[in-house]
Amino acid sequence: MEAAPNKEMTLRDLARIYHRRRDVIHAVTLAILLLTALYCVVSTPRYEATATVQIQKENKDAMGLEEMMSGEPESASDALEANIMIETQAAILKSDSLAFKTIEDLHLEQTTDFKTHSNPWGSLINLLSSHGAPDAQGATLEDSPARRSRTTAVLRQNLTVKPIIGTRLIEIDYVNSDPKIAAAVVNRLTQALVDYSFQTRVTATNQASEWLRSQLGDLRKQSEDLQKKVVELQRASGVYATGNVDSSGREKHVQVA
Repeated sequence: MEAAPNKEMTLRDLARIYHRRRDVIHAVTLAILLLTALYCVVSTPRYEATATVQIQKENKDAMGLEEMMSGEPESASDALEANIMIETQAAILKSDSLAFKTIEDLHLEQTTDFKTHSNPWGSLINLLSSHGAPDAQGATLEDSPARRSRTTAVLRQNLTVKPIIGTRLIEIDYVNSDPKIAAAVVNRLTQALVDYSFQTRVTATNQASEWLRSQLGDLRKQSEDLQKKVVELQRASGVYATGNVDSSGREKHVQVA
C-alpha cells in the first residue's frame, strides 16, 4: 500500500488552525505584551557611552629619527608589532589597577550600579568572594580586598573594550543607569590611556637622552686623551702646529730646536 504524499499547507489550512486555536494564540500574545510592558516599567533604563581611541605608532629609536629618515612602507613585522601594541593597550584598559583607580577617582562605589542591594551582578560577586577574610570595619576601599574585587568586577561587567580590526583604533563602551556616569567612566579611561602613552614616551625619551649624554661624555674624554697625546708628541718631536694653513689647506707646523 502506497503512503499518501505529504500535502503542503495552504493559507486556508493556516486560517483553519488559527480559528481552532485562536483563544490560545490570543492569550499567549497578551501575556507576552503584558510581560514586556511590565519589564519596561520596572527595569531601570541603561545608557551606553562610547569613545574611540587611536593608537599612535611607536618609534623604535624613541627619538623619532627612524620615522623621519625612512619612507619605506610598513612591513609585516611592523604590522605584527602594531597589533601587539594595540592588544597591550586594550589589556591596560581592562586591567584591575586602572578599573580600581577609575572607581576611586569617580567615587563609583556610592552609585546605583555598584550598590549590592540594587545590582544582581554585584550581589553575585559579593556572594562568591565572601568565603575569604572579611574586610575590616571602616577600612578604605584600597584596604578592603573583597570590596575592591566586587567593585572592579562590576565595572568590568559593564565595560567593553574592542580593538577595531584592520585599524589602530580601540572602541571603549560603558553601560550605566546614569548617562553622566557612563560618559565620565569612558572619558576617565580614555584620559588614563593617553596619560600612560605619554608617560611611556617621556620615559623612553629620558632613557635615550641619558644614553646620548653618556656617549657624549665618552667622546669628550676620548677627545681630551687624543689632545694630550698630540701635545706629548709635539713635545717629544719638537714640531708644533702654528694654527695657520698653506695654499693646499694643510696646517703649517714649525720645528723648535
